[in-house]
Amino acid sequence: VIRATRVSAFFLDDNQAVRAGEIGHSGVIRDAARRLGVEIVEAPLDAQFRCNGSASYVHWIDALLGFRPDTDLAWRRAEEYTVRVEDDVARMDQWLRGKLAAGLKCRIVAGYCWRWSKPGPGNKLVHDVKDARFGSWSAPWIEKTGQARQPLDNQYYRWANEDDYYEQVGSIYSVQGFEFDHVGVIWGEDLVWRKDHWEAHLDKNKDKTFKRDIALSGGAAAATVKLRNVYRVLLTRGMLGTSLFVMDDETRAKVRSMLEAQRVTATG
Repeated sequence: VIRATRVSAFFLDDNQAVRAGEIGHSGVIRDAARRLGVEIVEAPLDAQFRCNGSASYVHWIDALLGFRPDTDLAWRRAEEYTVRVEDDVARMDQWLRGKLAAGLKCRIVAGYCWRWSKPGPGNKLVHDVKDARFGSWSAPWIEKTGQARQPLDNQYYRWANEDDYYEQVGSIYSVQGFEFDHVGVIWGEDLVWRKDHWEAHLDKNKDKTFKRDIALSGGAAAATVKLRNVYRVLLTRGMLGTSLFVMDDETRAKVRSMLEAQRVTATG
């Protein structure tokens, strides 16, 4: 790209890469430009429309996931964005359905911690996303229609734009490039907080391609980085708010502690 153009412009977020083999990190582009003797001009893009335009909320997510050392505590004080941590996934679902009925765009997404089955007899979707901690609630992943369809008939486009697809749970691969008014996130046990750091538990992850790439490119350390990116994407798909069901107890306590710190600051 650099050799083929007089001026190349790259818009990058290094914390959105989720596959170990992905190419395009800003460091790769800098190195290529230097090798070719091309001048590099970097400009930070702080303004955004994602998450109700709240840079503060995005900074809070980055602090939660360890991408920055200091948290930004202004978003709750200014009521720019809403975060709900639920103890009951069915209650989270019902809350989102209420918003959907009111005309807002809502979806549920999850970490890739359950197998993604092919449809059963009669093209019936399998309720793969289930756990004893969910009680009687369960749901299927989004339907597998194949990637060869026309763009407006693609499974991911239809899931994101047709409300009938609310019943299907999205993954990291169906939400990149789409935003909704409210998003419910089921935080699986593939990325957990332990004492003072994040850990990847790949035995809880069911993404075979992801795990294969990780095994070839860095093991556990690379897995932790990429899974932090995965949850960063899932936690920034809502324009007005995010509802969270966190499966791991210590991870849930970590999220709530960050929100408690926010509440103390807001009243101080």
